[in-house]
Amino acid sequence: MTSEPRPSRFADQVASLGLSTGLTAPSPEIIDEIQRGRVVDALAATAVEHGYAGVTVERVLRHAHMSARTFYALFDSLEDWGHAAYRDLGCRFQAALEAAWRREDEWPSAVRAAIAAGLAFAAKEPVTAQFLAVEVRAGGPEARALQAASIERLAAKLREGRSRCHGVAAPNRFAEWVLVAGLVSLVGDRLLAGRPHELPALEPELVELALAPCLGAEPARRLARG
Repeated sequence: MTSEPRPSRFADQVASLGLSTGLTAPSPEIIDEIQRGRVVDALAATAVEHGYAGVTVERVLRHAHMSARTFYALFDSLEDWGHAAYRDLGCRFQAALEAAWRREDEWPSAVRAAIAAGLAFAAKEPVTAQFLAVEVRAGGPEARALQAASIERLAAKLREGRSRCHGVAAPNRFAEWVLVAGLVSLVGDRLLAGRPHELPALEPELVELALAPCLGAEPARRLARG
């Protein structure tokens, strides 16, 4: 008596997505990418609901409607999973800012557009934004280092404006980093309070705050509120 062959991981994944393994089924690589996205989103949602310390494989898999077999085929550990989630979701956020930045020719307008895009992203995807801004801080040294690196990338964009600061004293070398970290904290506070809808209205004040060290208070105010 022969036993029936066990289904492959690919067949399991296709079935979990409600698809068939026929000729029109997506490739294993696409399936892995879809599954990875589901797990990443589920981890962020679980961290927001239970706190990062309350994230477990069981809770996330329950949220993602996924088997442990599929999870361990994609990630080596829960820690690896958390870092991947921050990188993937951070790239999604960064892409929104970069797209807004590239649409503008002038640096001050690009700063304004990026801030508006970031606030709109957080208002539209509050779970993702809260994970990136708040929950990841409890994820250990490497997770905090990933957040610090993200803040540094945004701070570098602000430093690009230093050459435009004619007649204005150059900021302290930590000024842009502290400014971006403060904006992240402010957004996180609004999200923790359950008020993501208020974020877009903060745009004028935050743009003015970001541009004033370079342009001066009055020009920054005019551009932010113009």
